[in-house]
Parts: sequence; C-alpha cells; structure tokens
Amino acid sequence: MSTQETTQETGIFKYAEENRFGVISLLLIFIGCVGGFTLSMGGLHSDAILIGLIVTTMGTLSLMLAVQPMRYVIYAAIAALAVNILSLISLAF
Repeated sequence: MSTQETTQETGIFKYAEENRFGVISLLLIFIGCVGGFTLSMGGLHSDAILIGLIVTTMGTLSLMLAVQPMRYVIYAAIAALAVNILSLISLAF
C-alpha cells in the first residue's frame, strides 16, 4: 500500500502552483502599482492607513520571496488589495 498526499489543491490554487512564476510576476506588478497609487493619492496623510498598506503589502512580498505555498500568497494579496481599495475609498471621501 503506497502513501499518497491527502490534501490536493483544486481550482485557482492548483493553477497558481503550476504557474507560480507567472502568477507571482502578475501579483508583484499589480500589488506594487495599486499600493503606489494609494500612497500617491494621500496615503501619507494618515499613519493608520500607511501602517495598513505597509504591513499587507510587505507581508505579501515576503511570502513571495520566501517561496511559500501559493494559497498563502493569494490570501495575502487579497488582503493587501482589500486594504488598498478601502484606503482609496476612505481617502476619496
């Protein structure tokens, strides 16, 4: 009887693991551009917004650099995008 891996990736995570370099390059450009745009639109006026942007963006980039499973990288990228979009909305009003 052979031992097989019991956890199997499905859907977007399986695609991301198979195409790691393409997904990481896409996320690097997208997260970097959205974060830079948020900072240029006024993210430097509030310390709370700046800390939120830095923590989520650097967390995502650190996970990419550490070659962590793509599941963690994608979750961190979603969190970074959420913080960026919420910051942009709060700065607009």
